[in-house]
Amino acid sequence: MKIRFQILGCISAATILCNGSVSAADKPYDHELVTASLLDLLENPETLKFDQTTETKGKIVFAVPEFTADLTSLTETLDDKEAFKSLPPSTQSGLREAATNLTQRAAAKDGYTTPTQLDSRILVYTESLQAKDQKRYFWERTQLFRPLPPGYSKDGNFAVVQIEGTWSGNMHGAIFLTMFTRRDGQWVKLARCDMFLL
Repeated sequence: MKIRFQILGCISAATILCNGSVSAADKPYDHELVTASLLDLLENPETLKFDQTTETKGKIVFAVPEFTADLTSLTETLDDKEAFKSLPPSTQSGLREAATNLTQRAAAKDGYTTPTQLDSRILVYTESLQAKDQKRYFWERTQLFRPLPPGYSKDGNFAVVQIEGTWSGNMHGAIFLTMFTRRDGQWVKLARCDMFLL
């Protein structure tokens, strides 16, 4: 079965989101990049409509990734996006490396586990929320966002974060790709592409 993608929005920005350098070897900035990507979705939803319950109003809900997505075409997916095409060739090269690394980490289930400390605007999908969802119709259930472990370029200067989510009352899937670069010891968002599966 073919999956059809409808691109509803790509967001370019140069907003500083989190501090620190990154080592491509030990990936110490997974948490910062995932947090920055989740908050960017919450603060700049653009085409994403949040289907929030009473418990999740004004927040975004983190869930552990399921590693079910096929990421074999992730670099080609990037190549198709106007926001990516507008970047300098050297930046595109670094982001392709990061996308390849993300694919490798996901294939190895190099998991991004639930962090112990989160921004107050990010909720963890707990057993309590799961129990409430079991009593709801699927379109009333919590809208979940599952970040995969970030991918890094070989020099550690670029990163890509993919978050899998839902939209339209959990009836359809969505993928959010956020691209980062490191400038002066700080992570800067280059662009985000939102893909809604029909």
